[in-house]
Amino acid sequence: MNILRGLAKLLALSQKSTNTDKKQLPKAVANIAKRKARSGSSISKRDVMAKLPKEMRPFTDNVLASKLARNKVALEKQEQTTATQSKVGGFPYFPDNLDLPLDANGKHLDFLAQINFAEMPQLDGYPTSGVVQFFIERSHSYGLDLGDRKPQKNYRVIYHENTENVSRAAFPELEAIRQYGDHMSPLQSPNQYAMKFKQGVDFIPPSSIYMDQYFEYETFGFWERFGEKEREITRAYGKFAVNTGHKIGGYPYFTQDDPRMYDDSIKNWIVLFQLDSEGDIMWGDAGVGNFFIAPEDLKKGDFSSVFYNWDCR
Repeated sequence: MNILRGLAKLLALSQKSTNTDKKQLPKAVANIAKRKARSGSSISKRDVMAKLPKEMRPFTDNVLASKLARNKVALEKQEQTTATQSKVGGFPYFPDNLDLPLDANGKHLDFLAQINFAEMPQLDGYPTSGVVQFFIERSHSYGLDLGDRKPQKNYRVIYHENTENVSRAAFPELEAIRQYGDHMSPLQSPNQYAMKFKQGVDFIPPSSIYMDQYFEYETFGFWERFGEKEREITRAYGKFAVNTGHKIGGYPYFTQDDPRMYDDSIKNWIVLFQLDSEGDIMWGDAGVGNFFIAPEDLKKGDFSSVFYNWDCR
């Protein structure tokens, strides 16, 4: 089988034109104007071309067409935060008339983070106000159920459309569950961090499940056209199309496979929130946590169906 696969690769490579500048854009790229309208940032073709490895420059238009708007998040350690502030750790905004969320066994979920949409630069399709919050189970799995990740049994995403009601000042339930269980949360200290946002764009990363929407290729993957330089060029492009870090929107980062590739019903879901490992925030062995949502649900402000994933090396 390996021999046959190798012959097929050689045949596919031999059939490709050596003049890659004549490469035609796939149909998806015909919608460039649409993508630019929601990019959230202008960037010139010349700027992109200058940053790409030379072998990728004939595909500059493809790369440009793939850009997605995102807000990168920088975390600043704080002694105190306000109730409605965008934050990681600490305590949430939560009115007295609401009950804190519970896991499938009736135990309190722990607060992970919250985003106040009014504090961040506007992203097309995302709310412009309200606070969305992320709660997860305190366990070695951080509330992840690999068999069924959408029902929010051991994690919860809660959206407060307005914050007019006064928040609770004390959270003894959360303080109690944080007294036990080492490494039961990616937040490995009592520190809390304020979020600072910076708008920009992501470009499609080399391992994205959407590569075929922007690059035409036959037989195997796009990168195999580069033959012996495949790994070198893939790595060089990956340094340009960085998708790591904390963010809202853009392209997600994984240390393993993108789980959306195994479920067509969520393949087009987008990044609601990505929290990466940094300092005393650690998902297993330097992993990353992601929350995905259907674009139509996001526009409606419906957070009842959110796909949660985390993985590590």
